[in-house]
Amino acid sequence: MLRRLLWPALAALLLLSLAAGNLLSAPRLSVPTRLPNDPRLSEQWGLGGGFGIHATDAWTLTTGADITIAVLDSGFDLAHPDLVDRWESPYNFLEEDGVPAANNWTDNYGTAIAGIIAATADNAQGISGVTWRTRIMPLRVVNREFRDGTGAPLRLSQTARFIVDGLNYAVQHGARIVVFGFNMPNFSESDRDQIQRAIQRLQDPLNDGYLVVIAPVGERPTLTPYPAALNGVIGVTGVMTDGLALGIRSTGQTIVPRGPFVDLAAPAESILAPYWDFDSNPPQQGYRAQLGTEFATGFVAGAAALVLSMNPNLPPSQVETILRTSATDLGDPGPDDLYGAGLVNALAAVQGTRHYLSVQPNSLSLPPMVGATATLTNPYTLAASWRVLSAPEWLSVATPTDSVSFSTARVTLQRVPTCAEMTAAQPILLASTLPTSFSDREIAVQVAGVCASSTTPTPQPTRTATPVVATPPPSQQLFLPHIVHGCKNGICPR
Repeated sequence: MLRRLLWPALAALLLLSLAAGNLLSAPRLSVPTRLPNDPRLSEQWGLGGGFGIHATDAWTLTTGADITIAVLDSGFDLAHPDLVDRWESPYNFLEEDGVPAANNWTDNYGTAIAGIIAATADNAQGISGVTWRTRIMPLRVVNREFRDGTGAPLRLSQTARFIVDGLNYAVQHGARIVVFGFNMPNFSESDRDQIQRAIQRLQDPLNDGYLVVIAPVGERPTLTPYPAALNGVIGVTGVMTDGLALGIRSTGQTIVPRGPFVDLAAPAESILAPYWDFDSNPPQQGYRAQLGTEFATGFVAGAAALVLSMNPNLPPSQVETILRTSATDLGDPGPDDLYGAGLVNALAAVQGTRHYLSVQPNSLSLPPMVGATATLTNPYTLAASWRVLSAPEWLSVATPTDSVSFSTARVTLQRVPTCAEMTAAQPILLASTLPTSFSDREIAVQVAGVCASSTTPTPQPTRTATPVVATPPPSQQLFLPHIVHGCKNGICPR
């Protein structure tokens, strides 16, 4: 969480570093809505406009990338059909062998949050997650109390250790974002210190720290929520379908706490999510409308994942700053203790992220035949996010088009170039369409066999290289740890 005393300085620093494209004044693109074929999408008001997060609009630019989000909670249905292909590296810290236990692994909290973030989209069943390609790491670190009907997490003597172990495990196995699905106002000072030190270490830029941490503020107005109130954690409150703070409609009573720990708001009422129905005989997998700030965290985590698909090298503080500066203000003008910076807006956040255009491969080698083709692939963002600036006149490069979750452009050899035209590899120049971006992208093109008797180097086979982030001038320099979707220094943990 960005503390109120730090927020003005951090915001000013970001604005200076993005002098070429101020987040607050950058023009917003007008884009059409991109919809998947999931049959219950129409019931997911939180993904749309109004007091939703505008994810359906953001999907025109990106549906997310192959990053991993760890969800720390109590139960996950690993066999739910809308999530079965989303799970990665599950672990149960409450069992000595770490193996999920059938009798306590399938309560609905973790399942629902995971589905809000990343339920498989465009699969003609159920619902869609905010991000279509993200993997979910389910980590069981708490038990819940169901005898009193609340499902509140239980604080055990080892709870803080389980949470710290979960955070470490998440980073070791490649998670870029961690979502807490619970809050515990009864954390002891020792508990808070243990967890705070772990988060600080995992976000330390001197230690390649890059973990984005998100937690709900809960529904206990008089209590300080942890871990949402810890430094480095994005505290998430909830809003209802009319944009008002989560409360009891019949009385107008607000049930969420106020305080400097509230950073962002997101939908938290009537949130359709995957559900394990214990009341049916036999129990069945399905969907149910949920209410609570823990479900709002799923929307914020999904929006953060969309931001990272635009620029995978952003550290946690910049991800939070982008989400805050692009949020829709609610309540009193400016940040306040009830709504934080406002309602998260995925479209504005994506458009306000300084776009690193990643197109593969870095170079092409075509055979000397008219009509020979090759494909340029943008694995992270969609066709509306990039365009072709120029190409050699003997090549044609089609306008980028979308696949389900990535985009491509077809390159075709119109004629075989002369030796004079191939004294060196010729470039295709590509550019982002976003208001703020890094430098244009060049793809070197050679035609095999042209000037074979000259000193022109023999074209090398096409290969995909790890993109290198373009470095801005010193006046625009950002802190960009060398991380590409969970990879550090070329090592990608799985």
